Amino acid sequence: MHQVAEKTSVLISPKVIAFPRCMSAQAPLPTEQPQQPLSPPAQSTWWQRHGTTASWIALGVSALTVIGLFINIYLTLSANNARMVDEHTNTLIDAKLNPATEKVNDHVDRKVDELSKKIDALSDRVSRIEGSLGKRVAAVETKTNQQISLARVMDPAHTLTTIRAELNVARASGKLLSVSDLDDYRNAVQALPGSAREYWTTAAAIINYQSLVNQANGAPDPFKVSRLCLGLTSQGSVVVSNSLHVGGTYSNCVVDLDTNGFKDVVFKDSVIRYRGGKTVLVNVDFQNCTFVLDLPPEAPAHPEVIRTLLASDQRQVTLSTHS
Repeated sequence: MHQVAEKTSVLISPKVIAFPRCMSAQAPLPTEQPQQPLSPPAQSTWWQRHGTTASWIALGVSALTVIGLFINIYLTLSANNARMVDEHTNTLIDAKLNPATEKVNDHVDRKVDELSKKIDALSDRVSRIEGSLGKRVAAVETKTNQQISLARVMDPAHTLTTIRAELNVARASGKLLSVSDLDDYRNAVQALPGSAREYWTTAAAIINYQSLVNQANGAPDPFKVSRLCLGLTSQGSVVVSNSLHVGGTYSNCVVDLDTNGFKDVVFKDSVIRYRGGKTVLVNVDFQNCTFVLDLPPEAPAHPEVIRTLLASDQRQVTLSTHS
């Protein structure tokens, strides 16, 4: 700022002009002080020449705001443009893809429906088969259980005892068993092992009963027809043994097979007795004979003779021993 020296003010009025009074004695003028040299004016900065700091800050904030606004507008436009491009792209893709996809889906749906129907039909068939098979399996299991239970109850010893009891009842009652019943007994014994208890005793009982049936149909009654034949029949203290008879035909005789031997011999209408001992039979023919067997519980000396008689009707049978 410029400093201005004080000067006497002169007031000029249109009517009155005031002059300074005359001083009676002029006062000495004050001694003028030497003027101090004025310092050069401070140089103003660029900021001061063009505005204040606050104004520049305000201007900067405004500029940043405008720039941010433009960036936001740009980003918004870019996003909208990208969205529009995506939507357009999706529209094009949908226009191309959707018809094909619908066709594929329709085809797949039809195929799946057809397959589902086939699966349902197959399931129904399997269910019916399983039901039928289940019934059959159940029936087989029931039958098997019955057979197992029957096998447990009908053990060989029990079967043999039952057969002998039935034969004894039939003998005592005088009522003959049917042919089918006797065949069943015969087949049952043949199916059992020879080691079973009372096996051979039961086999002898069946053979003797078959002879009884044959007597009812014309076979000789040993108490009425047959006679003691010399060299063939053991009687009392006279025991025929170690005799070998070769050839010949014998009728109406009582013949003991134990300890005797016969080869190429024919017996007709005779009573044949056997106790299970040693004998020799080679091509011996028995015609319409009655067999009376009295076997011990253990196996006889010639099991093959018993098995052959058990399998025959005794009307015509040929016997041979193996040893």
